[in-house]
Amino acid sequence: MAQAQGVGRALGLSGALQLGYVVDDIDTACRRMGARLGVGAWYRPRVVKQKLVFEARPIEHKLTIAVGYAGAIQIELI
Repeated sequence: MAQAQGVGRALGLSGALQLGYVVDDIDTACRRMGARLGVGAWYRPRVVKQKLVFEARPIEHKLTIAVGYAGAIQIELI
């Protein structure tokens, strides 16, 4: 933590720059968080499905994210 704060100071940064939230329903979260925090537009990149192995079993992974800004703070919904 102290090292991260030192890097932030060296770059001239202070405070939080990004907040990330893991949500159950990204569409609902975009509407609610957008209205509450004043996020005008969300960037919703297309993320392709990935086939992975977890605990020696194949799984299919699909990640959906949305990124927007509330002032200077980046909000990421996962």
